[in-house]
Amino acid sequence: MVSEPSIASQKEWIFIDESDNVTSPAQSLRSLIPDKNLHINVPFPPEINPMDLIRRNKNGELLSRATNKFLIYRNEYVKELQIRGFKLSMREVSRMAAQSWKREPHHVKRKYEDIAREVVILNMQLSMISSPYLDRRRGCFTQNPHELQPNHKYQHDRCTILPTVTVPSSYLPYHYIPTTERPL
Repeated sequence: MVSEPSIASQKEWIFIDESDNVTSPAQSLRSLIPDKNLHINVPFPPEINPMDLIRRNKNGELLSRATNKFLIYRNEYVKELQIRGFKLSMREVSRMAAQSWKREPHHVKRKYEDIAREVVILNMQLSMISSPYLDRRRGCFTQNPHELQPNHKYQHDRCTILPTVTVPSSYLPYHYIPTTERPL
């Protein structure tokens, strides 16, 4: 008895070469990589509000480390690339920004360093304000509804006094309610 070939063995396989048309999702989402010698002019002086650079986690809590001068510069570099219509991977952007950073004059780097320093100070002040141990340091600071300033009469009583930077009340944590002493 001769058995007939099964249906599975009767199927034909057809291969279509589309290798010229296939693009990865990353290639389809971004513009062509700009010329490696393309010079992007990052605006100077940068219009950056240090409070906008305070980083928080998903729960709204402050991150322990503030951003550094190069990351601030790279963010401005990304904005300039986006204005020109480029959507590049962060690997490519970081490489280009690093090359541009090396070409920047000293006064530009100094300005970004100053901004990063302001962010560090604000981050430290905000972390002290939101600390659950603030009550232990309450004597170190004056209680003003609009700002938290060092109380200099307690300066030598184990107080950590930071350089004076006013923290707007809109950035204070919701659980921090300054006390005011008013007669009833």
